Amino acid sequence: MYAKTTWVDGAGGTTMSAANLNKMQTQSTLSVVIGQIKIWCGTTAPSDFLLCDGSTYDGVSPSVYRNLMLVSSYYFGGAGSSFAVPDLRGKYLAGLGSGDYSTMGKTGGSSEVTLTIATMPAHTHTIPYSTLAGVTHDYYVNSNAVALSNQLDSAGSGGAHENRPQSLVLNYIVRYR
Repeated sequence: MYAKTTWVDGAGGTTMSAANLNKMQTQSTLSVVIGQIKIWCGTTAPSDFLLCDGSTYDGVSPSVYRNLMLVSSYYFGGAGSSFAVPDLRGKYLAGLGSGDYSTMGKTGGSSEVTLTIATMPAHTHTIPYSTLAGVTHDYYVNSNAVALSNQLDSAGSGGAHENRPQSLVLNYIVRYR
């Protein structure tokens, strides 16, 4: 089951046999119910688990995936005898709730956003103006100041910007038996 035959605890230097490691893995699996999603640092799923990569599986008897199909239904895709596991590649999770979060399996959001005039927060620009006496005044430009608008410098390139918090990429897995 495991490529390594021993495990060394970095803190105490104790060694665990492959049998004890297998027992630990079995106990860990038993505490996870079918359909439960876990974070996983490997690139392939351990036994009794599937990667949450949107793959489709046959959930009809005799199938080892039947119980997972009963839990997840077609929330993440599939039809008839086939169902899909959630595709969590490159996604953040949100709990079921109301509004945009009222439908199980619904996806949304974007990793980059380009601001437009319609999505830009309302704001004003000032034009600093100094009189000969050295007194500085700020003049505000509003939508009626068409004559002054060509005197303001524009800035920005119109490109998309990063819209995600800091992240660490790992796999999600789901238990199927």
